[in-house]
Formats: sequence, structure tokens, C-alpha cells
Amino acid sequence: MKKVNIQWLLSGNPITLEQLRNSNLASIRMRAALSMDIDDANIKVKPTNNLIINKETNVLGVRKISLANEQDQSNKWPELVKKYKNDGLKIFLDYTDNHLRESNKNRALYNAYHEINNKVDYVVTSSNYLESVISKKFNVQTITIEDPLGVQLKEPKRNLKKSQQDYGLVMQVI
Repeated sequence: MKKVNIQWLLSGNPITLEQLRNSNLASIRMRAALSMDIDDANIKVKPTNNLIINKETNVLGVRKISLANEQDQSNKWPELVKKYKNDGLKIFLDYTDNHLRESNKNRALYNAYHEINNKVDYVVTSSNYLESVISKKFNVQTITIEDPLGVQLKEPKRNLKKSQQDYGLVMQVI
């Protein structure tokens, strides 16, 4: 069996597994960090350091693009994806937020995700809804892996003002 060496392209450097586990972004904690706990001799998963991919890496996971962490990252990430794709890596995008909705058109994140989706081999989504968004816009294989989180919706205990109701039901994580 061929050894699979996966690296996550993540913003913020240097990144350690402990930093990922304590990230304020749930999608980083529950997806990238969780994947690094895979206990298989033929699969090795780790984060990038300074956005540099190791020579033995053969699969690249692209995670949340954040314009707050690096200036002009919306241009840098598509260029990195293109470079690593040309180097022969299989690339997947972990897509957990709908940055490709029409109301975001011509914004930096929309443009970056649109460009990256045209270069990747697979898109992993966190819901069937996001999978349908990707399938309608791109000719790419999709896989849905829901977040490992259970949420039970509860009705409010008291009457809320209309503006408070607009935010939806109160959620309790179980």
C-alpha cells in the first residue's frame, strides 16, 4: 500500500497540532486537528510550516482562507494551489462556509475560493447543502463529511422581542 502524506495548508505560522486543537475556529479544531489524530501506519497528516510543503507530501488539504492573517492572501493561496498541483500533488479543499454565495460575488474570498475550486481534485464539504453549492458551480468530485458535533435546538424559555427572534432558536451543544 502506498504511503499517504497529507499536509494542511493553513493560515498562521508556525502552526503546531496543539495550536490547531485550541483554535478559535471550530472548523479547524474539528476537521484539520482531528484528522491529524489518524492512527494508521500508511497515513501521515500534519500542518504546513510557513506554507511550505515537504518533499514527501503527496496530498494537500486546503483549509480556511483568512484575509486577516496575511496581506493579499486571496491571491497567494490560488498561486500556491496551482504550484503544488503542477508539482503532481492531489489537492482537496475543505469547504465549510458558503463564501461562494452570489451576494459575495467579486469579493476577495469569493474570487479566491472560485479560483481554487477550479484547480483542486476534490472538495470536502461539511453539509449536503454546501455539496450542492459546489456541484452546481464546478466540475469537481465532492465528498461530504459532516462536522462531529451534535446540536439540540431548544425553544426560548421566555418571549423574545422580534429582533431577538430573528437570530433563530437558542442552541445547546450536547
